[in-house]
This record gives sequence, C-alpha cells and structure tokens, in this order.
Amino acid sequence: MRSGTREVSPDGKVLTVTVKHTGATPPRADDVWVFDRHTAGPSHDQGAAAVKGAVTTHWHAINTGITGTIDNQHTSAMTLISADWETRLLLNSPASLAMRRRWEGAKPKWTIRDLEVQPLGNTTSATFYLDGSQTWADGSVDSRTRLVTEVWVNQNGTWKETHHHDSVFTANRSR
Repeated sequence: MRSGTREVSPDGKVLTVTVKHTGATPPRADDVWVFDRHTAGPSHDQGAAAVKGAVTTHWHAINTGITGTIDNQHTSAMTLISADWETRLLLNSPASLAMRRRWEGAKPKWTIRDLEVQPLGNTTSATFYLDGSQTWADGSVDSRTRLVTEVWVNQNGTWKETHHHDSVFTANRSR
C-alpha cells in the first residue's frame, strides 16, 4: 500500500488530502481520505490581495492608456488568446505588434466583475468578467461581455501577467 499527503487550495480554503492507494483495480472508494479543511493562512490571503491589486491596476492602465504600466506588468514571454483574433500570440511577435497597432486610438471602458484569484505559490490564476465596451479607431463599438482568465507569476516580488485568455461570454446573464 502507498500513501501520501498533499494540499490544494480551492475557494480560499486549504484542503489537506491523504491518499492511500491499495493498487486495486478498479480503485476502491476508500483509496482517498480527506482529513482536514481550514481557511488559508496569511501568505495565501496576502498573495490573493496582491494579485487582485495587480489585475485592477492593469485594467485601469488599459482603460486610461498608461502603456508603461501595462508593459511593465507583462512577462517577456507572455502569450495571449482573445476573442478579437484567432491564434495564440506571443507578446512582441509580428502578429502581436499588428494587434497592438489596431488598439492604438481605441477607447476601452471595461469594468472588472467577480474577480477571483487562486494563488498557487509564485503562480496565480485570476478569473473575472469584463463588462463595458471597446470603441475602435474606426468608430465601431464592441460591447460584448468577456470572460477572462489570466495567469500571473511573481518575479522578484512583482506580480506580472504571463498569459491572458478572453472569450465572449454567451451564457444566460439572468443567472
């Protein structure tokens, strides 16, 4: 029989799981035992607050056109997947730079809703909705709500976005 312990952090709680594996096929129902669930400690809460602050600062900079803040909050190897283009982009690639030129002159007015973060050490995921609109330089307006997932990493004490994914939110909004 093999056993081991690990901790996971769903919903701001630390769930300590002891795994006991008998090697039976199929696995027996008693192969996994949960023995403790408690509120995460200060380091988890501080990490969550720091990333929420970084995300909020980032989107404020996007809305107000503070490009220095935006650029400083990205890792050099950041990737992007968005509802506005079809392929995954590497930051500063020719396709990414073309996309950035399209954004020049655009007027974003996005509001973050339901921001949730899941700190996992030096990496954290952030999920949220973006409500509002994007007015493009040609005058066209995109006001589709976005569902966003971002991956942030802590580099020498500073949280930086390393991946961004957004898609148009199409589910029933009355829920």
